[in-house]
Amino acid sequence: MRKKITSIAIMLILIFCIFTQCSTNARAWGNGSGSNSTYPYYGIHDIIADIAYKTLKNYNSTYVQYITNWYIQYGGDFEKSFNAGSSSPSAHDNYLAYTDDPDSYIQDWNNHLYYVHVGGSQGAPGRVAQLYNYLVSNLTWYIKNGTQKWCKEEHYAAYYAGILSHYLGDMTQYGHTEHTQKDHSHPSYDPLGDTYHGYYESGDWETQGLSAIISTLNSQTYAISQISNPYDATVNLAKWVNAHDGTTTSFTDTDGSHYTLGSTYVYMLNRFVSQYDAGTSYNGMRGYDSVLWNLTVQHLRAAVENFTSLLYTAYKQALQNAGDTIKPTVSITYPTNGSVLSSATVTVTGTASDNAGIQKVEISRDGTTWVLCSGTTNWSATIVLASGPNVIYARATDISGNWNITTVNVTVSVDEMDFSNPFFVASQLIMLILAFCVSHRRCTGSKI
Repeated sequence: MRKKITSIAIMLILIFCIFTQCSTNARAWGNGSGSNSTYPYYGIHDIIADIAYKTLKNYNSTYVQYITNWYIQYGGDFEKSFNAGSSSPSAHDNYLAYTDDPDSYIQDWNNHLYYVHVGGSQGAPGRVAQLYNYLVSNLTWYIKNGTQKWCKEEHYAAYYAGILSHYLGDMTQYGHTEHTQKDHSHPSYDPLGDTYHGYYESGDWETQGLSAIISTLNSQTYAISQISNPYDATVNLAKWVNAHDGTTTSFTDTDGSHYTLGSTYVYMLNRFVSQYDAGTSYNGMRGYDSVLWNLTVQHLRAAVENFTSLLYTAYKQALQNAGDTIKPTVSITYPTNGSVLSSATVTVTGTASDNAGIQKVEISRDGTTWVLCSGTTNWSATIVLASGPNVIYARATDISGNWNITTVNVTVSVDEMDFSNPFFVASQLIMLILAFCVSHRRCTGSKI
């Protein structure tokens, strides 16, 4: 009897392990696998959120300071991640951990889909718009209250940004833009008990594939623009993924049903099924070839670009809602006021700060014509001054359009010829011309 119980227990453990492995691997595309030592719980949804955050941070770090304060590198997990009582980020409560909550905890599956032609599931655009509004609302109060680190509004804003990336990112998986029986049928080679849909988006995204997609997406350039309507932007993204050129094609499903579907959806589904059945692999992923890889890269790049723009737009809208009227501060650290300079060409350096963020810093020698500086919070630019007394102006403009100016007075005293100074060069040319004219008059007796 004891042997029988032991055998049953072992069998149950094995079954549990098999299903655990299946579910873990099946989450690889979206949320990462806990068994992956290189990228633990770091999947496609994490990559989209991560690269968008870093892209906007490079553009202007103030726009994503609320995310920075709740960010942990490779901080993904697969569980309920948000704890309203947290006062600082942790392994299970951080920006990248939030990206899996729609799958691991919320599980509102209709909101992960937007079927362009097949009716029944249209929830994703509305969910994106809802979360965008939650994000803007919390950012507005975060800004009004002085952008306090780890405050409640900052925490909620980081959370809504994280889960928003998931719903938007799902629109770039072609299997989320239409539904067919073929997509959700099981192939003959079915090691995880999954469907073609699952194997495209989940089963084969392991270390090689994740490394390749991370490298490829990091090498892309992303345009940042203001989005007028998050709902429409989500619909347009799904429609483009479904059919790049907007065309449709007829499709006969495995149960004999006839549909009119997006051309890109049909092309990718048929290609993936045939490649998977043939055992073709690309970057370690069964079913992929270079064509499917490139199409997937295009879709994920669109996800990053759209999400970056949503984050940008949300912060801009929150600033407007908060009614930011605070002027930035700007200072010139070199040259100092009252300096005597031995060269007319000088590299001016300084600092600037603002509650909302610095958009740009410019310098001028007359207060009218401005030169854009390199950098914002720490900035520099080279300017050419005139011999004698000069005023150097520095003007900082914040991302709400408020600006402020500071000045320093300096004197240029050139003891030797300075051919880098256009004023010196011009004066020397004038002197040469006059000398030539005088010499010519003496030689010819002519009058000037």
